[in-house]
Amino acid sequence: MKDLADRRRESLPRWREHVSAMTDEVDALVATFLERVDDIAGYRAGPVSEEQLQESAHSSLALILSAVATDSTTTQLSSLPGELGRLRARQGVPGEDLVAAVQLDFGVI
Repeated sequence: MKDLADRRRESLPRWREHVSAMTDEVDALVATFLERVDDIAGYRAGPVSEEQLQESAHSSLALILSAVATDSTTTQLSSLPGELGRLRARQGVPGEDLVAAVQLDFGVI
């Protein structure tokens, strides 16, 4: 029986192929994110415009997919996470709601 490390090594190329294919579907992922983000109170209140949400969701989802596909960390790829966190704080989005939205990104993917 193969151990977990062997199975991970063998499945990694397929995993990256699937994730790379999803980069063509970012607009659909954004649409799903926008449908679900209204369930988060800090966003339902409306401090962030639909256009801003769409723009940041697109950037965030594309960044996550790129990081997974290339085996990089987001800190190597972009300053987006920090900038987005500061922007949402200035817009009055509670920290726990920002975290919920970030976690939603992963659920959408």
